Amino acid sequence: MFWQVGSSATVGTSTSFVGNILALTSIALTTGASLDGRALARNGAVTLDSNKITSNSCAPVAGEGDGGVASLSCCDGAKACGSTCANLQTDANNCGSCGKHCSASEACSAGACAPCPASRAQCKDQCADLGSDPFNCGACGNACAADECCHAGSCGKRDARNALCK
Repeated sequence: MFWQVGSSATVGTSTSFVGNILALTSIALTTGASLDGRALARNGAVTLDSNKITSNSCAPVAGEGDGGVASLSCCDGAKACGSTCANLQTDANNCGSCGKHCSASEACSAGACAPCPASRAQCKDQCADLGSDPFNCGACGNACAADECCHAGSCGKRDARNALCK
């Protein structure tokens, strides 16, 4: 989860905050505040005072040659493809490499385009996993709300870490 702040951000005393804070100016974590994520300030300081900071498995991806702040962070082994993160092993729009598209009747498996397997459904313009595809959850065209994810064919809320679907 990313929180983009147009100026400065303050995480209050003894507050537990989950997510990545992107601030234009500065970020202050007051006494005892904890952060599960990252605090990135573009033009000012990140001020800490007896804080605990942890982070998930996200790795920053370098900016595009400007020497500035990284523009993208990809998690769980995903790679930066333009302005998005993609799993090159399973993403049908970036299968094996950025920009390599599988046809509508194919799925990306182990970084290669392959015929849509029997375990998936052929929806309008893609081979979809109805058990986990948030745009085809349980049935072709059944989209989950923006704050939901698809798990076992049902739309549900993410957990407090914004990671697992309930």
